[in-house]
Amino acid sequence: MKPFFVLLICFAQPFINIAQNKFLTVPNDLKKGSRIVKEVFTVANKNNGDFALFIDDNKTLNGYLYNKNKERIGAYASDGLPNKYDEIIGKIIEGKKIILFLKDRNEKKFGYVLYDFDKNTSKEVELDLKLKKERFLQVINAPDRSYVITVSKKGSLLKLYEFAIDGTYTPHIIDLSATIFKDKYGNPSNLYDAMSSPAGFSSFLSAVNISYETPTTIETASETNKIFENENGFILTLDASPTETYIISVDFKNMDASTNIFLTPQLPANFSTNSPKSNSFLFNDLLFQITGSNDAMIVTTKKVETKEVVKRLMVTKEDTISFKNTPIIQEGSGFGPKLRNLEKTSKFLRKISTQKIGLAVREVENDIYHITIGGIVQHNNTAPMMMGGMGGLAGATIGAAAVSFNPTYFAYNSYTTTKSTRIESLFDTSFAHVPGSIETNVFDKIQLYVKESHMPKKAETIFPYKDSYIYGTYYWQEDKYELIEFPK
Repeated sequence: MKPFFVLLICFAQPFINIAQNKFLTVPNDLKKGSRIVKEVFTVANKNNGDFALFIDDNKTLNGYLYNKNKERIGAYASDGLPNKYDEIIGKIIEGKKIILFLKDRNEKKFGYVLYDFDKNTSKEVELDLKLKKERFLQVINAPDRSYVITVSKKGSLLKLYEFAIDGTYTPHIIDLSATIFKDKYGNPSNLYDAMSSPAGFSSFLSAVNISYETPTTIETASETNKIFENENGFILTLDASPTETYIISVDFKNMDASTNIFLTPQLPANFSTNSPKSNSFLFNDLLFQITGSNDAMIVTTKKVETKEVVKRLMVTKEDTISFKNTPIIQEGSGFGPKLRNLEKTSKFLRKISTQKIGLAVREVENDIYHITIGGIVQHNNTAPMMMGGMGGLAGATIGAAAVSFNPTYFAYNSYTTTKSTRIESLFDTSFAHVPGSIETNVFDKIQLYVKESHMPKKAETIFPYKDSYIYGTYYWQEDKYELIEFPK
């Protein structure tokens, strides 16, 4: 796996201060025989500190529940659903009950497994929910609800299936037909056509979940459809259109939505020779937008409420990028070194103008914005990647997990299938450039620790827990799962 935010990889790695602690050893004592452990899924209760691990051993799904003191308070093995349900997409935890939602590989059928650790029982149900004239988009996991989101085919209806802990669901329809969207060619379209991408003779629909508590990689941020969860519901941003960014704010309480349209930064005509590409990133009440061609690049920051432009940066191929805090980094090439630096701005612009362009924003200490700008080449561009690999695992009890189930692990794992070109920059709250080095990212620290500790990297997972990230991997000879804690 490639490092994430690195300045001088050859010299910096030995001096990275890795603060970590052994968190917990989970014996997989429900496992029988020599079954192969495929995947591990985690669920955490933010209200009381309980957390659970589900170990898929290709025959049963072994669930282990722990309290905030890391004491085991429940264990039970479920036989799971039929193998066609090969992707876990959602979860709800309530006391000692945990429900896991699944879908089939065709995204048309759904089911769930309900664990009751108090009664030492499980319930496996294939739902009567079958998608008709609609396509699965994503899942939002709220504290006591899980929402399956779909979009009507060739239409502008958002449909939300609201699930409770007992597996019952209520459908809600949000009509966005009043908004005229634009597709990737700039033509008027409906919501579905504005979001979908071609896949052979068909199309696929996807949106990546962005979590502010997890560092966002350029690989994730380069997706054109993004979902940002908030306390009221979620915000869906669309960037397929070359001229507009759409912000759709969905409110769970009222089950309605509002749409806001922002024009993308437009390059001067003499800098738009090869169909500029654009994208955006929403960070709290600010919208960061980027437009780039092989001749120039513009990055703007706008207030969402007023659309006021509070910062505008433009770079041409003849310029030196004065606001970068790293070299121009190219990472993940197929042959030769996995990481190298580019000298000229023209090479950077040429690279990102032929890639999926994007930018990612996070706030670090002392009110500083850390912004990553660049593009990626996706090795497999026919469908979105799931956490367990490029598709479901044949014969597995559950198989792979969707990005909605664990955005943290998806962010950590996503850049293994891509190559990227990027710069990284620091700005203060007035968006003046701040000189200095980029702090080592927690994902780099985890990766380096795993490498130096010679950990097996089997059925890995990473999840946020309190003020830390918990990394886990399976030791098959001892049939145990080791969890290591890294401070955020």
